[in-house]
Amino acid sequence: MTAKLEAAIAAIGELSSAERQQLLQILIQDDFAENSPTELELLNVQFWQGISLGQLRTTQTPSTVDNLKDLAADFWPEEDSIEEFLNFLQQQRQDIIPFFEILARHTHRRGRATCGSPLQTSMAHFLKNGIT
Repeated sequence: MTAKLEAAIAAIGELSSAERQQLLQILIQDDFAENSPTELELLNVQFWQGISLGQLRTTQTPSTVDNLKDLAADFWPEEDSIEEFLNFLQQQRQDIIPFFEILARHTHRRGRATCGSPLQTSMAHFLKNGIT
C-alpha cells in the first residue's frame, strides 16, 4: 500500500458514516460513469471479492468482552416466573404439532415426501422425536 493511499484511508477514518457513504457514491460514479453495471451487479461483485480480516476491522469498531457478566441484562419481569414461561412455551409447541402432521400428510399425498426439502426433513425429525 502506498503512503498516499494510507494517508487517504486515515483521512477517511475521520469521516462520519454518512460522509463515507457520500464519498463511496462519488467514487463509484466516477469509476463507472459510462456503460456501468447496475448497482446490484456492483454490490454482487463487491460482496464476492471479500476483504481481509484486517480490512474488515478498520471498517468496524469491534469491542472486546473481558467478562461475560458485562453482557448480562436484567430484563426479566419480576412478576413472571421462569416456570410459567417454560409451561407456556411447551403449550405453544404442543399446539403446533397438528399443523406439522397435516402438512406432512399433505406433502406425502402429493408425492413430495421423498424430495428431501429442509422443511420436510425438519418436520420428519420433529414428528419422530417430539419436543425437546
